[in-house]
Amino acid sequence: MAYREAAFDPWGRPFVVMEFIDGPSVEERLGNIWLSDEQFSAMAIHLASGLGVAHRLGMVHRGIAPDSILLAGGDPMRCKIIDFAIAAAEPEDGFVGKFKYVAPEQLGEYDGQIGPWTDLYSLALTLLAIASGRDVDMGDSIAEAVRKRLWLPDLAAIPSRYRLAFERALHPEPAMRPRSMDDFINLLKEVRTRGGTSSASTDAHELPAQSPLPSAGTGASSGAVSQAPLTGRRIPKWALIGSAAAIFLVATVLVVMLATGGDVGLRKGDKSGIDSATPEIAALATSLANRQPCAWLTFEPATGKGPQFVGGAGNRSDAQSAIMLGLADAQAGGGSVGWDEVVSFDQSLCGAIDALRQFRANDDLVTSPKRTYVAAEKDMILSDEYSLGQGMWTQPLLRVGGLQPDEDLILLVIEAGSKMQPLFSGREAGEGVVQLLSGTVTQDGFEVPYPAKLEQPPKEGYGIAVVAGKGPFPVDLFGDANDSSPRVPLDAGWPDRFGRAARAHGWRTDIFWFSVTDGSTG
Repeated sequence: MAYREAAFDPWGRPFVVMEFIDGPSVEERLGNIWLSDEQFSAMAIHLASGLGVAHRLGMVHRGIAPDSILLAGGDPMRCKIIDFAIAAAEPEDGFVGKFKYVAPEQLGEYDGQIGPWTDLYSLALTLLAIASGRDVDMGDSIAEAVRKRLWLPDLAAIPSRYRLAFERALHPEPAMRPRSMDDFINLLKEVRTRGGTSSASTDAHELPAQSPLPSAGTGASSGAVSQAPLTGRRIPKWALIGSAAAIFLVATVLVVMLATGGDVGLRKGDKSGIDSATPEIAALATSLANRQPCAWLTFEPATGKGPQFVGGAGNRSDAQSAIMLGLADAQAGGGSVGWDEVVSFDQSLCGAIDALRQFRANDDLVTSPKRTYVAAEKDMILSDEYSLGQGMWTQPLLRVGGLQPDEDLILLVIEAGSKMQPLFSGREAGEGVVQLLSGTVTQDGFEVPYPAKLEQPPKEGYGIAVVAGKGPFPVDLFGDANDSSPRVPLDAGWPDRFGRAARAHGWRTDIFWFSVTDGSTG
């Protein structure tokens, strides 16, 4: 909406002359707005452009919702944003906004990091409501609203070609969303120009939505690489009003969870609980694992240790809390779930891990007999001519399999949970490495004892990532395995570049996570 003039009347009273818009709000027309895919993206770009202008002037709206967008003449292509007075309001106890459409940080999450990305989250929810024809169910109570914003809403109503942009815009963590409206617009225009589809189309890589029991084995969201640490979740002060009992319960459960040293107790009524690993509970646990940002998790319902989650997470406590709340909300009863074999990795890798997870294979591409290996002091001799030197070494047996005859691969090592580097690129190069390490080439892959060094006792996490599909695997994307110190060149644009290449070449991914511990102590 245009502001025409600000002045004073003859009596000294200030007034503002604004554009008159003759038309209903989006809220009034919700359920009766019919758009083609191109019209939907045009409306999204138009609204994002308007907010981008405000952001460049230093304003964050904080109240984008269906009732803050008017349709001039009832035309969705002539949409106008109103209610910018909210942008000038001072928040009390951390909250300003339209409750159903606020971003997680407006509820006190992530240290309340308000910025253009906050408006982007609300705009994406509003556009999702337009596409769905109804308000998005993001919780009616404070506790429910916080919980529902731990993962993505159901994006099925968004045209498939634009879903990747919406996955990014609705990422729970502010640092993982596009940083400006221009970035979001570029994501939309990119698929508009090439007429492609995002990874979120209904295939094996679809991101699980917030449905009660999504199918198992799906992928998850993407995000930009964040160099800043991601904060733990907290309940905003104002949320205590009228919610003391619920928050006391959540806080008590979290204290118990942390005190148990990794096992999440789930006690509720007389239900048999997750120990029984019913198909419904197993599907829910798998879905919750796949939804967690900055994580690569797998639910194993039946192991010698009982049901457990395995894999890696940038923030184990965040992922653990979110999954615990999701299971408790579904009334998964008594029993415990192990977390001891979830490896921690540095949060600077979050964007890369999320991008890889979008293309997670349905079946394992890389496995190992154990998830914890003990290191001992020795000289790691590979052959008569080659040694890796003295140190705390162990050799997990890695099994790479399930490769199709026409598939190539690159193998990436996430070492000590903080750096990602290519071990080899291409099957031919891989066979050379396997031979050097005294491994075995199999019909659909290989087995190799991989030398893993413990740099900082008593324990470090490792991840072995496989990207399989049509090669080659660009050096500017994965680094050069032949360098003396190879590194994957991760930056803020890496997830987008990887996603484009993965879709173009039909890549699928898998990561096996394991720990290396010090065998010289206790």
